[in-house]
Amino acid sequence: MSRYNLIDEPWIPVRDLNGNLSDMGIKDVLLRSRELATIEDPSPLVVAALHRFLLAVLYRALKGPTDIEHAKRLFRDGFPAKDIVGLSGALAGPILPLR
Repeated sequence: MSRYNLIDEPWIPVRDLNGNLSDMGIKDVLLRSRELATIEDPSPLVVAALHRFLLAVLYRALKGPTDIEHAKRLFRDGFPAKDIVGLSGALAGPILPLR
């Protein structure tokens, strides 16, 4: 049975700061977010859904942000690469808790 790894395989359509369009996996989008201009798709619903999805992945991988100051530090300094590289382990269970 073949497998498709959403963390590493390119599937998210992005445009970089130089205007080049390409696909990236979750890990690359998060690690290289400062090099990207936008997530790009003809459908605004897809763009919004991908932003929400990536935000949920970030919350799971970073276990937060825990407060506004933590969020400001992440925005200013970028995401800790060690947490993003370890996404496979962080996503072993459900991303969002089941209610």
